[in-house]
Amino acid sequence: MKIIMVAQSGVPIPSPCDRIVAPSVLFYHLAESLRKKGHEIFVYASKDSKRNDLKIIDSGINSTYHFQIFDPVLKTYRTTQHDLFNISSAFEEFNKGGYDLLHLDSFPISSYFLNFTKGPVTCTHHGIPSDEHDLKTDIDKLRQKKYFQRIKFVAISDQQRQAGKHYFNYARTIYHGINLDSFIFNPKPQDDLIFVGRIIELKGPEVAIRAALKTSRNIKLFGSFYNDDYQCNKILPFIDNKRVKYEGHIPFDKIGKVYGQAKALLMPIAWDEPFGMVVIEAMACGTPVIAYDRGSMSELIVDGITGFLVKPGDFNGLVKAINKIDQIDRKKCREYVKNNFSLDKMADNYEKFFLEVIKKSH
Repeated sequence: MKIIMVAQSGVPIPSPCDRIVAPSVLFYHLAESLRKKGHEIFVYASKDSKRNDLKIIDSGINSTYHFQIFDPVLKTYRTTQHDLFNISSAFEEFNKGGYDLLHLDSFPISSYFLNFTKGPVTCTHHGIPSDEHDLKTDIDKLRQKKYFQRIKFVAISDQQRQAGKHYFNYARTIYHGINLDSFIFNPKPQDDLIFVGRIIELKGPEVAIRAALKTSRNIKLFGSFYNDDYQCNKILPFIDNKRVKYEGHIPFDKIGKVYGQAKALLMPIAWDEPFGMVVIEAMACGTPVIAYDRGSMSELIVDGITGFLVKPGDFNGLVKAINKIDQIDRKKCREYVKNNFSLDKMADNYEKFFLEVIKKSH
């Protein structure tokens, strides 16, 4: 196959270790994996992206990651202009012919170019198909309806696919994969619990802290601190650097050790998370995950085998699950990820999907 792949231009691919953006990392691994399978992959991405043996067309612009822009309006405008430049360049090249497929990593801007080109176009949907997220305005809904038949979406979970089926033309569910070499199995963890992710209410860090304290366990929090009202009023009062420690952002190349040393990862989420990379990353290190059963959690966690699924909002159930954590065989956590969420499996599934789309387009 000869494929053009269009990355988001807000960050380079893969994103820098000091600012992990999951779609950027996943995009890079997918492009690399498909190249290694023998396909011709032409990647449109920012100038500061990592090349290796990838054929990257950078359009001459860096990602906005490197721009010190503190005005949020100006930053949004600049990012939009970068995306427009990158996306339009990719569509112009695709229109010259000779390519089998155009694959996108973002859709809001890209959609408006669809009727100006021929040939199959696919897109991975990383977001949440709801009124609070990817369908916030009437324009979002009009756009998705107008171009519904023109683009085939890859869902990252069946839950996402079901929730957005009226606005996104999902053709396949393909789970994310990770580089297992970056997440080393640890059979002998410490007793501490961990929370990894953005320190925001939807992720449930306060609930995680209270549950840990209820079970007389220590907990470490890893993630960016925004110094907002939620963090200052709900999180800071708990941090004593003894029972509750805030460790800040951990670079991506060091987060595997953090997972491996933990007894369990807590995810008492308050939203329908479409995937959750931290879940499979932790389990790859042998660390079970205890999560509220929302969004894609039941597709990632095997209850009683690789962790525990708890009824959303059931704090007592969360506490009981923590107290049962020693029942989980850490080897099974690793094996489950190896069998279901490897880079090879992700790349194989995308390859099959792309070939089917191309065949149907002829």
